[in-house]
This record gives sequence, structure tokens and C-alpha cells, in this order.
Amino acid sequence: MKRVLIYANSGLDADELDTLRALARRILQLPGELDLRILSDAPVCLRREGDAGVSQLHLSKLGVAGNPSAQHTCRGAELEARTRIIRRALAQFNPDLVLVDGLPYGQYDELAPILATPWPVQIGPQWVLLLRDLLGCGEPAARLWRERGYFEAIAKHYKQVLVLGERRVFDLEREYQVPAAAAEKFSYCGYFAPEPGRSVPGRLRRALGVANSERLVVVTAGAGADGEALIRNVLAGLRARPAALRPRCHIVYGEQMRESERLAAACLIHGMPSVSLQHGSRDMMSLIAAADVVVANASYHKICEVLALRRRTVVVPGETDAKEQTMRARRMEELGLIRMVPAHACTPRALLEAICTEVLAAASQRLTAWRPTTDSIEFITSTVGDLLDLEPECVTDARALRSARKARQRAPPSVGLPLRNLVESDPRISGLR
Repeated sequence: MKRVLIYANSGLDADELDTLRALARRILQLPGELDLRILSDAPVCLRREGDAGVSQLHLSKLGVAGNPSAQHTCRGAELEARTRIIRRALAQFNPDLVLVDGLPYGQYDELAPILATPWPVQIGPQWVLLLRDLLGCGEPAARLWRERGYFEAIAKHYKQVLVLGERRVFDLEREYQVPAAAAEKFSYCGYFAPEPGRSVPGRLRRALGVANSERLVVVTAGAGADGEALIRNVLAGLRARPAALRPRCHIVYGEQMRESERLAAACLIHGMPSVSLQHGSRDMMSLIAAADVVVANASYHKICEVLALRRRTVVVPGETDAKEQTMRARRMEELGLIRMVPAHACTPRALLEAICTEVLAAASQRLTAWRPTTDSIEFITSTVGDLLDLEPECVTDARALRSARKARQRAPPSVGLPLRNLVESDPRISGLR
């Protein structure tokens, strides 16, 4: 039996948890016997039908979890407890492969002493690193990685680095001046392809009362102040336009949006029958598939959703992560995949002008001309199978069919077989025919 351990960073949001679950389920579908465990302080909650081979080891949360500036200052009993749990998991589980989702040394550099531990030759696990398409904000991020020895850790300890993106969108090695010893281990595995929606787009449009001739704009706002500001700008821009020029707009605000903001949004749409509101959605992919134009932030997972469905998109980088989201959005805009409205210039008028421009373009070309060429979950799964030396599914199926065929040929005829068939199947008595 092969064993795989996934180490996930702290502070995973709902989208990242869904992606982690999808990856774990896909790895379990590889041929052969696999045991998979996830090491994280986030509630992965994989216990459901089809996840019998998955278990989770819980790390204790630290008071500064999710604060990158505290990675080197956070020490003490809590950090030591986390390190002991990781060491114990590696010793007891004895994984063949460790998949690290995040920084090379872990969230609080807690993997550094473990990676430095000398493993006996041919016994230690293989280490594979998962990286998003951006490491941070340009040169400061690259300098930080060099100072902390992350590139050296990749060159010395990791078998492969799987970049969750595409080189033609963002060449991570060139942008961050990755040393050659580490860069040779990089492989670009495409963007995540989220699971398709559960509803038929046409039926959903009819449920929303969208006429066949109308263009539907879906606004999906993230949690926090960024999502609230985006919705306020959209509604203010719609109210400032004449009713005849307002596009059909359906707004989905986050479940964590403040009650006062929800009430304000409900008041603003009064007298605008072309605008509807929805409190959260468990099937966002269906809404995006039904849309002609999507308005969203430039977070990694939101970009993955619109790329997978090739919808025309207007993005506004969030203020809380403005530099990274702006870098991603600007590169996508250069490729003609999205239209970006910079956060500092996102006035109601500017935002509505960008939306209306995309609505007009959607009349002739609803879908973007480019989509990711690779599904990163399939790429990661295939890489894991290769590193574990598992047979490809097609080979396994062919061998299973061949074995079954040989078993049928060797099997004696059943007692209930008709006499004529028995005679015809025995070459020794063929003269009796």
C-alpha cells in the first residue's frame, strides 16, 4: 500500500478547502491501494461517501495563524506542539510522498528542522511542493524568499514543484528570478477546473426571469469590506443610469456580509426591477455558467472559475490583497481574458462603463477565445501516480481484462451447459459432430 500525506497551510478559505477535497478524492481514484492523510489546522471534513481512504490529523491553531509577518516571531509551546504532531505523523504514517501546499518550510517554518533531518537512503519520503501562480508582490516577495532560503530548500529537498498556473500567463521563474537549481524542478500544471454546476444555465436564467434577448450580469462579491465596496459601486452605478440602459443584473453577496450592508443593498434596488439580490450561493458555477458577463474580484479561485467557463469578466482587485490581485488581473487583461478596473479608480461610473462595454461585446462573442489547456488536479494526480510508480489506469484496465480472459479460457465448462455446446467446445470429440 502506498501512503500520501498532504500538508496544508493555515488560513484556508472555503474555496481552498473545496479544492483540497477535490484533489484528495481524485488521488484516491488512482489504481492500487492508497492511504491518504491530510495534516492541517483547517476543518477539511472529508468524511463522506467515497472518502473512506482519507483521514485528517489536526494541527493546533496558533494565535497568529494566517499572519505572514509572524512566521519567524511566533515561537513557544504552541509551535513546538505543532512540530511534534508533524514529526509523529511522519514517523507513524511513514508516507511514500508528502505534498506540501504552501511555503517550502511550512506556515511557520515548522518543516525546516524536519526537512533537515537526514533520512536513510531510499527510505525517506518524496517531497512535492504546490505553489500558486504568484508568490507575492514582485521583487519584495522574491527578496523575502531568498533571505529565508526557500529557493535553496526547493533545490535541496523537493523532488518537484507544481505551479498552479500557466507559464504564458505568469512566468514565475522569470518574474522572481528563481535560481537555476530550483527552477529546473518547476512544472506548470494549469489552473484548477472547479466542479461543474448542478443546474442547467437555461433553466436558471428562466428562474431568474431573464428574457432570451437580455444579457445577464452576475456580480459575485467576496467576503469582507472588498465585497461590500464592490456591491455598493455596482448599485450606485446602476442607479445613476437611465432605466432603459441598465443591464439585467443579479448580485450574489457573501454569507458573511454585514446585516447593515444587506439592508442598504435591498433599499438601493428599490425601483430597479432589472436588479436582483441573492444571499450566498452553494452553486456559484451554475450562476457563472448562466451569465453573459461576470463581475468579481481577482482572487485565484475566482479567476479559475471564470477561466474554466470562459465567461467575459470585469474584475476589481481587492484592497486587502490589492498588489497580488492587480498583478494577476493585469496579466490576464494583456491576454484579452478579462477587463480590469483598478481598485484606486473603481468609481461607480467607471465600473458601470466597463460592465456595459463587456455586455455589448458579449452580444457578438459571449466566450473568451482562450481557456486553460490543463486541469491542474489531473496534472497533480498524474504526477503523484508517476512518483509512486503506480500503473496508469488504461494499463491496469487492459491487464485486468487480459487476466479475466485467461481465467475464462482455463475455467472448466459448467455442469448445466447444454450437451451440444459441450460437444462443440471439446476438440477431442469433434468427430461426433
